[in-house]
Amino acid sequence: MKRTLTSILLALLLTIFVIQCTAVSAENAPANVDIKGTWAGSRQLKDNPMNTPSNITFIFTSSSPLNGDVELPTVNGPKKYKMTNGKLEGKKLSFDYTLISSRVKGSVILHFEGNVEGDTITGVCDFSPAATYRSLSPRPPYNVKVDKKKS
Repeated sequence: MKRTLTSILLALLLTIFVIQCTAVSAENAPANVDIKGTWAGSRQLKDNPMNTPSNITFIFTSSSPLNGDVELPTVNGPKKYKMTNGKLEGKKLSFDYTLISSRVKGSVILHFEGNVEGDTITGVCDFSPAATYRSLSPRPPYNVKVDKKKS
């Protein structure tokens, strides 16, 4: 009887400890920032200051799950590409988009990873390893910086 009571008390204390640890862990987890809206800025080939920056716009329709479009300039006006595999964890975000262009042999998936700091997102947009252009050479990644547009 004494052993049973001790076992029950020990199990109860262990359960309370686990619940407290879980609650503390949830409190310390970074909350996702709200990035819904339009963010506009530029992209430039990484490690190539001679390259002219070009415009890029992120249009986030939701933060959780992360959805939206990437808008890029073309000779026929801006073109939107749907974001896929979007993730937002605290201030870190990532997503893919598929680029179809006359400069690309077929289509190519680009992957963006970045951080949100206030009204600015900075990060790197990298081409999939199979991405080749007319020159048949692999493309270097882009540095990207966008700022949230005021509505």
